[in-house]
Amino acid sequence: MEKLNDKCLPNKEMFHNILTNSSISNRDYNHALTVFEAFECKTFSNYLEIYQNVDVVMLAEIFLSFRRTSMQSYHLDPVYFITSAQLTWNAGLKIIKVELQLLGNVNEYLWFEKSMRGRVCLLGRRHAIANNPYRSENYDETLPSNYILALDANNLYGFAMSQFLPVGNFSWLDSEELSKFNVLELRYWLNIRR
Repeated sequence: MEKLNDKCLPNKEMFHNILTNSSISNRDYNHALTVFEAFECKTFSNYLEIYQNVDVVMLAEIFLSFRRTSMQSYHLDPVYFITSAQLTWNAGLKIIKVELQLLGNVNEYLWFEKSMRGRVCLLGRRHAIANNPYRSENYDETLPSNYILALDANNLYGFAMSQFLPVGNFSWLDSEELSKFNVLELRYWLNIRR
């Protein structure tokens, strides 16, 4: 803190960027000296205060410009959104004019909440025996067929973000429909449930 009471800027050697492992250029250091003198700084603390004020004003100007653009384009004020993701979501809903169906009961909401996943998804077993009709040496006709499947899926998030989101007409499969459900025939199921 006592460095803030220094009566001049630190030497050029003190302005070292550890991220790029480089020193300040002569041009930038001369600019800092010019600012120090032009604003009649008495201490390094005065210079730091000017630097912070300029930084805050520049950020405020950028945000005001973003705010004007958002108000003109979407009639939404970013001030009322905690994250840009919230603003983007609301702008998207406003542009496509879709009305989201609210879930009818708490169990539906809890099911969606419980189904949210993230990070690495893995369903695994230490030991499994397949009853695969395509591998005749181990196939038992008296038992139901089952298979072992190993998938390495990449870009799941990118794929998911390029798909349409469900907005309504939610329905549940009964146990008979669930036993016949095949994810590879999803388009068929989407049409039949409408």
